[in-house]
Formats: sequence, C-alpha cells, structure tokens
Amino acid sequence: MDAIEIVTARIVLNDFVDRLGDLACIESASSDPSIVQVTTVPATWSESAGREFIERQRSRRVDGSGWSLAIRETDTGRAVGQIGLWTPELAKGRAEIGYWIAPDERGQGFASGALDALAAWAFDNLDLGRLTLSIDPANAASIATATSAGFEREALLRNWQYIEGTPHDLLVFGRFR
Repeated sequence: MDAIEIVTARIVLNDFVDRLGDLACIESASSDPSIVQVTTVPATWSESAGREFIERQRSRRVDGSGWSLAIRETDTGRAVGQIGLWTPELAKGRAEIGYWIAPDERGQGFASGALDALAAWAFDNLDLGRLTLSIDPANAASIATATSAGFEREALLRNWQYIEGTPHDLLVFGRFR
C-alpha cells in the first residue's frame, strides 16, 4: 500500500515519524489507560517503546492491513493523535476506522476533522460501501465525534471485546457511500 497524506485547513494525516514531536504525542497517549487498553500504544513509556510503536504503525501499510496515520495540526505539523483505516475486509467492501487523541489535545475538534477527512478519502479512493467504528458505550466524546463526522449508531454488541481479561460491550457506528 502506498503512503498517503490528507491535508485540510486544520489537520494533516500522514505517517508517524521518529522525531521528538511524534514521540511526545505517543508518550502522552501512553498515560491514558483507555488508550493503552485497546491499542498498541505502550503502557509503560520509554523512548525505545515509542520508536517501536512508530515502526508497528509503518508496518501496517507495508503488510497491507491498512494505514495508521498521525493526526497533525496543519500550521505546526505537531502530532496530536492517531487515526487508522483497517482494510482486511476490503474485498467485501468494508473497512474499519479507529482513532485516539492525546489527553491534552482533546476537545479541539482534531478527532472529528480527522475522522471526516479519512472517511471521505476512503470513499473516494477505495472500493468501499461501508466504514465502521467500534466505540466504548461510556465514551461520550467519541460518540459525539462519530456522529459529527456522519457515522450512524447501528448496534450494541454485548461482550464483544475482552480488555484485560474482562468482556466489554461496544457500540457500532457506520458511515456509508
């Protein structure tokens, strides 16, 4: 899969790079248990763990499982979060998106801007009929982000995902071509 870069007036989505700003964003995310429980962000921060995270994100594009992109401020290039487009079911016309924003950067519209931009890019560039999000029912901010980016709530999946050995429910949201 080729690298992509999506640029809007407010955000840029592109590959993580091994530089201090990207590492600082990953370090911030590693302090949030809700992020580290459901992603590969390191639960115990170290610079080497941050670099390993960056390499894992790059490898997703190389192995064809999708794109994992830094969410950046357009003006500064500073990383504020991550968004991924996962494509193992692309042949069936569907893909999944996941995202997180570093704790200090929340509430500024970065997630909704990134989600809308990536969804639009996916429908314009891939043979997709549907994009899916899975969200913790207690995550009101992420639910608001999904709906503001045109995703519709579809279902509550009971005991859908084990997190640290405990089953958790997830809400499913969809956006359609």
